[in-house]
Order: sequence, then structure tokens, then C-alpha cells
Amino acid sequence: MYKTAKCIKMLMILFARDVVSIRELAKLLETNPRNVPEYRKELEAAGYTITTVEGKYGGYRINKKDFFPTVHLDENEMKAMSDSFEYLTKRLDFPSLPAYKSAMEKMFAANHYKMERHDELLIIPRHPLAMPQEEIQRRYVALSYCADNRVKMEIEYRSNDNHMRRRVIHPYKLYMYDDAWFVLAYCELVKEIRYFKINRITRFFTLPDTFDYVYSYREGSAWHEWLDEYGMKRNGEWYEVKLKFTGRFAMLAQDYLYGKDQVIECVDENTTILTMKMQYRDSIPNFVLKFGGFCEVLEPQWLKDDVIAKAQEIIDALKGAPCETE
Repeated sequence: MYKTAKCIKMLMILFARDVVSIRELAKLLETNPRNVPEYRKELEAAGYTITTVEGKYGGYRINKKDFFPTVHLDENEMKAMSDSFEYLTKRLDFPSLPAYKSAMEKMFAANHYKMERHDELLIIPRHPLAMPQEEIQRRYVALSYCADNRVKMEIEYRSNDNHMRRRVIHPYKLYMYDDAWFVLAYCELVKEIRYFKINRITRFFTLPDTFDYVYSYREGSAWHEWLDEYGMKRNGEWYEVKLKFTGRFAMLAQDYLYGKDQVIECVDENTTILTMKMQYRDSIPNFVLKFGGFCEVLEPQWLKDDVIAKAQEIIDALKGAPCETE
């Protein structure tokens, strides 16, 4: 890619985002980080104002009031946008679907692109949420408004212990984890930042009061302290486990990332060993048990003991349950 093309691409990236680090720009432009300041000079010479933001999450920020030229997408880019349109319109968990459809139709029209639909794409959630999508969307829209305008919300929330509690929260950020929507929010009840699953909010009311971020949270950066690509960083300890999968699960165990820093060791066609870090100690034995006799705990010892104890509980419960007779 020529220097001019890289400058134009960098311009588009900066207009589409807020602050972008030099390292990330270099990755997106497929160039050396040393070249990025040179592209900045070229853009500034063309009349664009680019400022440097200091700090851990700093980088370059462009003045969005500067003129941005109209961009036309090529055939491959339009095909990718068309595929994404079909994909997202079939999902059951995309709350901004109406606005997205409207925006995409305008983009297709501006680029004189005619969508040709062939076979319908199928998105099949294996375990869809019990709450109707319309209700999820109502909560998403209300929480988005509160997060954007720093407005407090009162909710009735069903916790893990199945108790309903009334809370006043300060919504900070919406995110999806394991095919369910969550909100990262400060809770006035416990005076901490917590994770709340949207479908567990039974009732909600937007309050007239506004809020400021707590000292430990700073807009645009601090959510990284609570969230990463593995989910919720501050929702319990991480435990290193080593599991051996055999039989038909020896291959299936290689299909997914079940934990952080996962290492897959394919011993033979009938044996796979996974070493990884997993969260939620109480749920790890259940993960092991769902594979039945095809999953053996190699390490740690406490996990072996917990799996045996839970298996015995299941056996005792089944023995005590009355059997139906003809």
C-alpha cells in the first residue's frame, strides 16, 4: 500500500474512533510504528488537526470538525457489509437493529449497491434467553440512555441467590458476554462497581438524578480494569486446572477456548489434555461433570475432591428420588 493510501486509511480510522494508539494504528495500517508519526505530519500538512493524548490509553485524536471526504467502498468491502447486514439482522440479541437497518440502507444507496439475497443465513442460539427479545431491547435502550447521559437508574434485580433486591445503579458500560447482555455499573447499595445481567433486571426506573464516575473509574480507559476478552476480570479468582479428555470428546475439546491462557496438548487421536485458568470455583466441577467419564481431572487436587463430592450428591439424589412405575 502506498503512503498516500495509508494516510487516507489512517484518516478514516481516526474519524471513526476517539483515541487510537500508535501501536494499534501501525497494526491496522500494516506498517512499522515508526511510520505513523510521518503519516500524521502528512495529514496535518493537508489541514487536519491531530492531537496527542497522554497516558496508558493515550494516542492520536483528530478534530472531528475538520472536513472528511466522502468514502466509496469497493466491491469486496460492500460484499462484506452486505454479509454483516444479513448476519446481524438474523441475530436475536442485537438491540440496535432498527437504527442499524436504516443506516445500512442509506449506505447501500449512497454507494449504488444492490443487495442480492440468496440462501437465508441462519443464526441458531443453542440456549436463547428466556426473556423475550423486546424486553431485552427495552432495558438496553434505557441503560444506554443512562450511560450516555450519566443518569441514575433504580432497578429490581434477581441475584445469583435468587433473591430480589432493589438497587440504585450508575450505568457505565454495556457489553455482551457469553451471548447475554450485561451492564457495568456502580451500585449504591454495596458502594462498588458491579456487573449486572440485563435479563435479571425485573423492573427499572430512570431517576432524575445524575452521577459522576467514581474515582477508580475514568471515562474511556478504566473499563479495561473490569473487562477483557475473557469477560469479567473482577468477578472472582482464576484457578489453573489440567484436564484430560478421552474418547469422542478428545476432538471436541479442541474446538473452544474454555479458559484463559489455554494450552491444548493432543496426545493421540483419543486423548487431549487442556491446561488453562478458569473462573468461578463453584462452577468448575459442573464443567467437568458435563463430560461424564470422558473428562479426568489431573490437577488440582481440590477440583478432584469437589468433582467426586458433587458426583456423590447426584447419586444420592437419584437414589432418593421416587421411580415412576407403569
